[in-house]
Amino acid sequence: MHPIFNEYFKQYGVQNEQFEDKLKMVMTELRFQINSKNIDLNKLLESLGFKNNPELNYSQFTEFIKNIHPNITKEEIKFFFENMDANDDGSISMKELS
Repeated sequence: MHPIFNEYFKQYGVQNEQFEDKLKMVMTELRFQINSKNIDLNKLLESLGFKNNPELNYSQFTEFIKNIHPNITKEEIKFFFENMDANDDGSISMKELS
């Protein structure tokens, strides 16, 4: 591999590891908030205006996560969303969220 590309991919790998660490941290924070406050996910989603919607699109997911973790970046949300959307259908179901 050419040295120029080698450095790029090395940096990409480090960034990816940082996002994975952040993903774990956000998931831990999400679970903590839900468990410590005995939050019913359906009620939380309803309070955010997602009544009768069993799935979150990217925009809705962004709002949901920012309510739990306001300082998360757009890049982290994108990485998080892509990793949570197990079936790659562009939305996150309650099953994928749990």
